[in-house]
Amino acid sequence: MLDVATIQVTDLPCCNIEQRGDLPECKAIYFVLSEAGRILYIGKSVNLFQRWIGHHRLPQFGEMMVKIAWLELSADVDNAALHAIEKECIKHFKPLTNGPSKEVDDTGIAIEGHFCITDPEVIKSLSSAVHSGKTLNHCINVALRHYVTRAEKANRYMVLKQKMRDQAVQLSRLTDEMVAMAQEAENA
Repeated sequence: MLDVATIQVTDLPCCNIEQRGDLPECKAIYFVLSEAGRILYIGKSVNLFQRWIGHHRLPQFGEMMVKIAWLELSADVDNAALHAIEKECIKHFKPLTNGPSKEVDDTGIAIEGHFCITDPEVIKSLSSAVHSGKTLNHCINVALRHYVTRAEKANRYMVLKQKMRDQAVQLSRLTDEMVAMAQEAENA
């Protein structure tokens, strides 16, 4: 198997995300890179071009100035080997948005593992703040404010949902009582 420690991501072919239509149709391990060259995400694909036509991370990365670098693999590499290489790359390079767990809660925050920003609105706000020269502290506060607001909304939603359940139970009881009363009136 490929020794991922020998991969020099900066030496790989790459293109801006806007140019993803120019990606080759090849089996590959791909790396999403920030403007500064930080690896944000690592993935695998049997057809790199097809993968990036409608990638599930486009909303997340589309607002950022990212590049896609790729390591083309031989067409005879099977899917199990492709998956194993991807896992080894993630383990070795530790990208920001591939965490040990990809499970995300209702607020868009990773439940376990790395902090993971998945909300396109937050990414857009952070990107704008960074490009306008805001401090890291300011950018973190932007993200936290958004997630706190979403968590508060989610909590209010859960409270309303419980109230509606309680009212449905009450309505069901009243309906049962009305049916029983109607049956008693018929029998009388």
